[in-house]
Amino acid sequence: MLTAILLSLVMTFTVETKSSVKAEGTIPSNDFDATYACTFQKGSVREGDTATLQLRGLGGIQIDSIVLYLKSNKSAGSGEIRVVTDGREVAKLSGSYWDWYGAYSTAYRPLTVFRHGTHSVEELTIELVGTVNSLYIEQYEIVYQAPPAYSVQLKIGDETIEVLTEANSHAGVLLPSLPDRDSLSFVGWSETEFGAITAPPALWLADERFYPTADMCLWSVWHYGEKEDTNLVAELETGSYLYVNSHANVALTGVPYDGKMDIDLIDTSNPDQVYWITFLSPDTATIQHVQTGTFIGWQGKSLAAKESPWLVYHEGAETIFYMRSGADTYVLWPNILDTYGELYAGLLKATPANSPLGLRKPRPTDGKEWFTCHPEVPMAVEEVLFNGNERIVRFGIYELHIKEGKKYLRIKN
Repeated sequence: MLTAILLSLVMTFTVETKSSVKAEGTIPSNDFDATYACTFQKGSVREGDTATLQLRGLGGIQIDSIVLYLKSNKSAGSGEIRVVTDGREVAKLSGSYWDWYGAYSTAYRPLTVFRHGTHSVEELTIELVGTVNSLYIEQYEIVYQAPPAYSVQLKIGDETIEVLTEANSHAGVLLPSLPDRDSLSFVGWSETEFGAITAPPALWLADERFYPTADMCLWSVWHYGEKEDTNLVAELETGSYLYVNSHANVALTGVPYDGKMDIDLIDTSNPDQVYWITFLSPDTATIQHVQTGTFIGWQGKSLAAKESPWLVYHEGAETIFYMRSGADTYVLWPNILDTYGELYAGLLKATPANSPLGLRKPRPTDGKEWFTCHPEVPMAVEEVLFNGNERIVRFGIYELHIKEGKKYLRIKN
């Protein structure tokens, strides 16, 4: 466990208008944002009024104390104060100004409303609700500690090969690459440890900056089998492909509906993104969804489930499918923004040239590849077979049968 000396920091928020505060002191992160709203005037709350300060992007700080500077009327003023961190109420104070201070006052005085300490806070809300006229808030004072710099153990199997420690809080660590070994290729780092699996895992890549939220481990991930080709296809021939927007990292997905199609993040193992493209000539092709057999075509200026001859523009690694309507050309474009702020694939009036569009090969599905965090265990999975909707994973003297989410183990015949 990393030991760190934590120093207390202070940030204050002074009420300026009914919808703004002035922030001073040490702000905890670059993502920090403060909003303030009072339903009456500036910091004044009558019966039923509310003044709310909300802080977001606190970066996992530890809050030591919260002090509010309040005043009342000469002989009255009551309310309720609530402190909520990350959706959880951590303090609540109800009563009159007299209850809190021992006397009413028209001069601002400090009141500590929280002092127990709470860790890893990302969002803080302080709410003052008036119940008897009137209370007034001038300032919020928050004493906190920044989270420590964390350490990351890098592991190959059960062996720790290196410990990386952040230079300071939120600095992150730069993940290294490892040399390939025997028939295994290093592909990245995983937050979870696993044996041999056939589905591509979630990975942090070498040369990426990783931001730990605690002292933790990352396991190296190794791949057996042919490496995935991440390049756009340069030589066109009839076959199965993904049609992608490489800049947006999205791929055409599914079949047409309501004149358009879905898109999703590129996933070469997702059968919903795989299309059989028949090149009728170097500059014309048809597109068919492999999983359903549905053709991808057009009707007017909208996409339709019909067999249509697409025109093909191909230059280097760039491949574009498009159609003509009169003198205009319309490109089959993944990543169009509609009027509701949703992204989709459709026909976009554009010149078919100089785009990020192209074809990628799908991941092979012959089962002759696997991933593992334990390269010291050779060939944990010998092969993966498919029998209808049943998957059979063979290793050693055993077969693991997986069907409709259920698993059972057999000894191989």
